[in-house]
Amino acid sequence: MNRLILFVAFTLAVAGGSALAAVTLDCPTRSNPGVPNDPPCQAGFPTALVELGQDSNLYSSPTIADLDGNGSPEIIFGTQGGRVVAVRANGTLMWSRSTGSVSVQSKPAVADIDGDGQLEVIVGAGSASMNGGGIHVISHTGQLQCSFTALNPEHPQGMYASPSVGNLDPSTPGVLEIAVASFDFRFRVLRHDCSVWWEHAVDEYVVDSIWSSPSIVDLDRNGTLDIVIGADSNFHQLPGITLPDGGMLRAMNGNGSGDLPGFPKLYDEVVYSSPAIGDIRGIGELAITVGSGRCWDLPSCAIVHPVTKQMLGVQSNGQNLPGWPHATPAESSRVASPALAKFSGVNGLVTIINNLRNDDVTGVVHAIRPNGTEMPGWPLEPNIAADCAGNSLHWGTQGSPVVANLLGDSDPEIVLSAANEFVIWNRAGQQLTAATGCPIPPGTLNLSSNSNAFYNSAAIADLDGNGKLEVIGAGTNSNVPGHTGSYVTIYAWTFNGSDASQPVDWPMFRRDAINSGVYRSDLIFANGFESVP
Repeated sequence: MNRLILFVAFTLAVAGGSALAAVTLDCPTRSNPGVPNDPPCQAGFPTALVELGQDSNLYSSPTIADLDGNGSPEIIFGTQGGRVVAVRANGTLMWSRSTGSVSVQSKPAVADIDGDGQLEVIVGAGSASMNGGGIHVISHTGQLQCSFTALNPEHPQGMYASPSVGNLDPSTPGVLEIAVASFDFRFRVLRHDCSVWWEHAVDEYVVDSIWSSPSIVDLDRNGTLDIVIGADSNFHQLPGITLPDGGMLRAMNGNGSGDLPGFPKLYDEVVYSSPAIGDIRGIGELAITVGSGRCWDLPSCAIVHPVTKQMLGVQSNGQNLPGWPHATPAESSRVASPALAKFSGVNGLVTIINNLRNDDVTGVVHAIRPNGTEMPGWPLEPNIAADCAGNSLHWGTQGSPVVANLLGDSDPEIVLSAANEFVIWNRAGQQLTAATGCPIPPGTLNLSSNSNAFYNSAAIADLDGNGKLEVIGAGTNSNVPGHTGSYVTIYAWTFNGSDASQPVDWPMFRRDAINSGVYRSDLIFANGFESVP
């Protein structure tokens, strides 16, 4: 083969596997003919990454970070085909990197974990239905730096949970550790080179799979970082503790030396949801909110027993927040996770969480005040158009809410996926996106793919630096003109009334690029994304 042809073929294989270019699609609209979509699509979006070949993104929520330091953020996520993908702010492919054949369903973390001045992408690959996977660290240019794939051979499934990074080992300043939960009945903290620093198994209360993603925060304010995470549980009689058939909420010392006083908190149902942490009561003390999962009332999952369906609120000492838990009969969060937001007139933070009803179809969204009661006008069902006769569907989602001020008014809006669109509510619970179609009512918003559903969370950032925020979705499109099959597709809608210089409450799943799950008002930077601490 001609050397130049061989080089070009190799370069294309590394970048994406195809000589095809991304296809910019028409802005999906359900307006009357000639009426532009509101909000407008960002220039270059939607973009179908046909150069990747047929692939899809179902569960990996996008992370927004400036990988190359040029002042323009990238959109980073995983695919069902096992890729990690970075897309530029103009919608073109920056790079993609295969991690193997196991799906990447976690949200990537982005940070300079080795102290070399360059960002790395840290991502977990794993599926409950497939063996294999692990943690992969990828350079800002898309090169594989290291991997951890030495899974427990008795349960060799990988990582659905999103990794979080932080300086958990004070003896190694300047580098960060990776906290990761796994389906393989293990919880680990890895060094920046993917070696294991410490690992917890049965003797340290890890007795089942873990869906929940860890938060890293100094929960007890002793000057060192801790790890907060939900987990599955089943009956185990261990020294000093009896674990139930159910689940638990843990707060562990970052060095692996056990749980903080008051933890673990034991429950009669699994905790698949990932914790959100902040000064919830507005009194200068950190607290935790997290949803409960669903397993122990399903014969398909376990030997059933009565369960308590609730939204959990826990203080840093392990005691319940006053007024919590918040009862949610006949519904549960499953893997959906809360966001925290500041609303005018509320002293503290409001917890936003979406649940699935027991029918596994319809959804409910809650906005819970610091005292455990609902905000006026809440809870609500998502409403999306069912037909052209004015009917609506109320489909739930396993995506999680994000929160930002998109309209430039006094309070932020809430954004949540539902089927093939994103639904938006204001503080009062008014749905701003269209609940009916053919065409949509005048004055309502439309953030629809007009194709495949979103199963993950949106992200919010100012992609082009013009001071306006975009709502960004990373999904799949099976209606790409001139192409058969399904393709990874990125959507972005611009909100011209927004002000990207103002704080953004919860702009992506797990709150930030390091997947901390922590609301820090002093670290919420302009443009919808933040520098990595």
